[in-house]
Amino acid sequence: MNGMQIWEVNGIDDLEGTVFAQCSTKEKAEKAMKLLEKEGFEGLLVVEQSRLRFDQLIIGEKLIQL
Repeated sequence: MNGMQIWEVNGIDDLEGTVFAQCSTKEKAEKAMKLLEKEGFEGLLVVEQSRLRFDQLIIGEKLIQL
């Protein structure tokens, strides 16, 4: 896979499907999550790697480099 990996801070439970941050490193995503937790989102977030990298899209099951 080409391109830079994207790390996301995603909501869980009632917030599932909500992306709160997209970051270039896991460390930055963890920092974003800590800041969000201080704002009342404790226990409602998870850091995950995105299925996509920068400059990619998925149509059906087909991955396309832009």
